[in-house]
Amino acid sequence: MLYLAGNNYLVSDQRLTDEDVDVLCVALSGNSYITALDLRYNNLTDAGIEHIAQLLLVRAHTVNRECKKYSRSKIRHINSNLYSP
Repeated sequence: MLYLAGNNYLVSDQRLTDEDVDVLCVALSGNSYITALDLRYNNLTDAGIEHIAQLLLVRAHTVNRECKKYSRSKIRHINSNLYSP
């Protein structure tokens, strides 16, 4: 989880903007280690959310491409391990 500047609602002078998110998305586009972003309390508009959506689409395409390397039985095995109690 990556916690970003605006995550503290008590500190109002440090908030991410759409331009910050654009730069963040460029930086995260090649990063496979961060799997969650906490963007609460930031100053994002639809434009900033669009940047994040584009990043998610790119990441989904990359994940899909990587998954095609596995056989169906291997994917079932991985899924059963992820969802087993």
